[in-house]
Amino acid sequence: SKWKVLLVSDREHPLLTAMLKTNSHVNLTQIQTQDYHGLGDGDIVIFDEFVPKVLPEGNAIFLNPLKGLPFMPVQKNAQPIRVIDQNRTHEVMRDVALIDLPVKESLICQLPMWGIPLVETTQQTPLIWLGEDGERKVMVFAFDPFNLQTSKFALSIPAAPIFMSQCLEWLAPAPGPIQPDVVKVGEPVSIRPDHPSEVDRVIVQSPDGTQTHLAPPFIFTETDQIGIYTVFIDELQLGRFAVNLLN
Repeated sequence: SKWKVLLVSDREHPLLTAMLKTNSHVNLTQIQTQDYHGLGDGDIVIFDEFVPKVLPEGNAIFLNPLKGLPFMPVQKNAQPIRVIDQNRTHEVMRDVALIDLPVKESLICQLPMWGIPLVETTQQTPLIWLGEDGERKVMVFAFDPFNLQTSKFALSIPAAPIFMSQCLEWLAPAPGPIQPDVVKVGEPVSIRPDHPSEVDRVIVQSPDGTQTHLAPPFIFTETDQIGIYTVFIDELQLGRFAVNLLN
């Protein structure tokens, strides 16, 4: 399945949309701010210089929120800055180098307690940060990242495409407990219970009714029959997967 990404913007963003559309995991939809009513948000919503009155319950990216966010007061900074440090351990920053990136104007942010800075600047305020607010994951760009008059972030190759891809991976909903759920004959399937240490047994029922008991790490390899397999954990059905003759 693909991630449903909704871009809410009144501007054309060819560089951003190109990065999103070339990502094989993304199903992109763009609407204008006046058409956003908080319905059908998808898996990830990207708000471009726009903050709705009621934030979505799902995960979101905020690009240059000029008026701030309910959890982040801001001030506008019209002075040029540059990146002087970046988080070197977070998964979103893997293989990304933005040191010395110049930015002509940005926002001075006051982060909430749960905010994690990713990119620091000479203003000693994060240029990009993320965090988890309860069940919601949030990423904030405190500048206009796809405006080439503001910065050349969007032209930073391969840093920008890698960074955006890893942002989406971090924001995307967690994969299901059965991965993958459609396979070719002979391919393995991994069963991932939420609390594996509390699971006594995992049973996979094949299309012909045969049952196979799995031991940790719960990887099923006997996918030699075509059809629907059912997975049980401690007698309760967890889900199903299909084995096909795929060309």
